[in-house]
Amino acid sequence: MSENGSSKVADYIAAAIERSSKTQLEISAEAGFPRSSVLSMIKQGQTKMPLARIPQMARALDVDAVEFFRLAMSEYMPELQRIADEMYAREQLSPAEAELLQQVRAAAGQQPLQLTPKVRQALARFLDEIRG
Repeated sequence: MSENGSSKVADYIAAAIERSSKTQLEISAEAGFPRSSVLSMIKQGQTKMPLARIPQMARALDVDAVEFFRLAMSEYMPELQRIADEMYAREQLSPAEAELLQQVRAAAGQQPLQLTPKVRQALARFLDEIRG
């Protein structure tokens, strides 16, 4: 739950639905829900997003499935997410890379990270600075 008592996953889904040009009925069907009322309950935080449906839901909402899954795991199973991060994600990164990634995720918050042309230019300047 977020500070205001709502679910971060529910807020994420509600924002993605708002951005989408699809109806909630279309999104529900694409995500494999038998009734759109299930999506309404998830969006309102009355029920959890089934983890197994995240790939379908991500496609229906046009959001990053990995980011969506990480958000759900961090809310629903934070200890398991922490362990997975330690075992898999960070195992392949240097400590500095892991810290950089952690800062990027913290800065993005629950908003999807958008690699806009402006962000890409800033990243290119940053990488040029690293190269010296």
